[in-house]
Amino acid sequence: MIGSFRKQPLLAGVPAAGTLGALLLLAAAMLPTTTAQAAQVSLQMHRDVRHYAVSGRNELAMLRSMRRNGPRVDGKPALASTRMQTRYTARLRQRNNRCRVQRLDIDTRFTMTLPRLRNASAVSARTRKRWPAFLQRLKQHEERHISIWRSCLRQVRRTLPTLSAPSCQQLKRKLRSTYRRIMDDCGKRHDAFDRRERHAAANLPFIRAAFRAAHGRMADARKARKQRQPRKTTTRHHNWR
Repeated sequence: MIGSFRKQPLLAGVPAAGTLGALLLLAAAMLPTTTAQAAQVSLQMHRDVRHYAVSGRNELAMLRSMRRNGPRVDGKPALASTRMQTRYTARLRQRNNRCRVQRLDIDTRFTMTLPRLRNASAVSARTRKRWPAFLQRLKQHEERHISIWRSCLRQVRRTLPTLSAPSCQQLKRKLRSTYRRIMDDCGKRHDAFDRRERHAAANLPFIRAAFRAAHGRMADARKARKQRQPRKTTTRHHNWR
């Protein structure tokens, strides 16, 4: 008896962080056998790096450019992101009223998106000096997201081949639910990491300079509005007795 099924794309649940999805494909072949064998497991990981253009002369202008041109994570602008796409294929074997995993193949691709300065000569010397450290910090952040995902995928590799069920249809459902649980837990790890990183990101020299410039412009705008407002004239009446 041979059977197979497909599952629609499943989001793995990320932040900050990043936005990132996982494509789950499970093809099961249920072949009767008389001997039990250990499951064969293959885990392949690939990586792509993409860039988007950033322009501006100072930190504030560049930060605004990144928010306009950068990736979106959960519909919100992000300065950098990493997306994961995973497809796993399982071959199942039915024996003595028990279905087990005979072979598991996991193929994953990480796509990291980072900013790239379009014209460095147009940037002020002070900003140009801060940019490399900021870019390196963004990359380190995304590398940590990949590290978390790798840990979760290794858990998938360890856990799924050990599962069994009375029938292969039941095992298919068990594989799906176990994969979802691992990825849901993985999403929580990503969220916790992003929360820890927010304070550190706000203290980066590049970001602090952008915030100072933004606050300065807001203060100048308030001062200009106040100067444009007509002065109120107060008339006082005195009763002399």
